[in-house]
Amino acid sequence: MFYAPKSVHRFPRGKIIAPALATALAALFAAHAGAVILYTGGSGGTVYGVAPYGGGGVLLPSFLGNVSTGFSDILASPGHGFQTANPVVANNIAQTGIVGLPLYSFQIGGADGLGPFGSGETLISGPQVGFALHDAGQPGLGALSYSISSWTSNFVVGAGGFAGDMGTYLSVGGRLPTAVSADAVSLVSNYYVDNVYVGQTTPLILAAAGNGNFQAVGGSFGALVFGGGGTWSGLAIDNLGVNFAAGDTVRVVSTLTEFADPASIDSIVPDLSLFPGAVLPDYAIADVSGAAPEPGAWAMMLAGFAALGGLLRRRRYARMARA
Repeated sequence: MFYAPKSVHRFPRGKIIAPALATALAALFAAHAGAVILYTGGSGGTVYGVAPYGGGGVLLPSFLGNVSTGFSDILASPGHGFQTANPVVANNIAQTGIVGLPLYSFQIGGADGLGPFGSGETLISGPQVGFALHDAGQPGLGALSYSISSWTSNFVVGAGGFAGDMGTYLSVGGRLPTAVSADAVSLVSNYYVDNVYVGQTTPLILAAAGNGNFQAVGGSFGALVFGGGGTWSGLAIDNLGVNFAAGDTVRVVSTLTEFADPASIDSIVPDLSLFPGAVLPDYAIADVSGAAPEPGAWAMMLAGFAALGGLLRRRRYARMARA
């Protein structure tokens, strides 16, 4: 229902860049990793597509099954009266397959039989994800642009163990240009401790429509703030009190679903001053915030790492020659 089984490294009008220095980049981007809980790597993939949109009257957001994760974690109710969408494999126009993290992908244009796709980009670096999605289609035509990412992150608890709040959060913003525009995003994580399934974090959902309808769901906190010109920002958090022993392993399977119709939505750095009472987890096992780099910036970053690697190799060879 979600991923094709094979890995695709290039797709029409889109691109995935799988860096050779994945381990070094994972350490660079896993900003939350420290001496208490260590991120040890992961894998995942992203799809982009166009979904049919309609069937109003749904009272609460609902989820579809995900053949990649085995959980029901693909958002099916994107907002604006909580109508339903159907982002299944047949509606994908581009997909990366499952590859090692970090993973950066983007898609510009393209279409399926339902209509045109706008543009999107996603950076999955392990616990952290940044994304942007834009749909410029005509309102009222019954189709929207979507992106779905599923990934597995692995962690190990360091010496001294960990006692505190482990959790997930969404920090996103968007723009709704018309009264029938809608944005929606959800994050669902399932986690295992020492290879034993423990449970699912509270699904996080932020959905906003141009008619003022919205939904903000978080196990610990959820809220939206509307600004001028149809802009909005939201924050949803789920904090879990845990007590881990040194050497415990944690595996987290997460899915992030995004919809835009016609609208823009992307991850942003959380501004806690806008949301009194919001407290981020002590350690985030799935952190959707910040911004995904533009394709050019990502390419320059990779080139910089390649140049650094070449310099280090030349220095090593020079030392060997002098020995």
